Amino acid sequence: MIHPADAGGRSVQTMTIEIRNASLEANAKIQRGIEQLDRGEGIPEDQLDAHLSRLKVQQQWLDIAAQVDAFEGIRQGLQDEEKGHLRSARQALEAFRRKHAIPC
Repeated sequence: MIHPADAGGRSVQTMTIEIRNASLEANAKIQRGIEQLDRGEGIPEDQLDAHLSRLKVQQQWLDIAAQVDAFEGIRQGLQDEEKGHLRSARQALEAFRRKHAIPC
């Protein structure tokens, strides 16, 4: 989990973008690896340990990205609450019922 003190002054949004970009790069590499395997190509034995280590790091990045997205969603929800942009579930359901002409 990323602690705010480890952020180095970067905003949550900046960190989220950086992590998503790293995730996209990791997914592209994984896709290229799958395509190589489909062509019958493989990873040389002398590079296998280093490759497995990189995959573990990439999975850690994906785990961090999922946590950051959750924290960002919570932060935005709290910010909306502070600004008064929220409504109760009862109000939301009533508006939905009216919009879709659902009888009581």
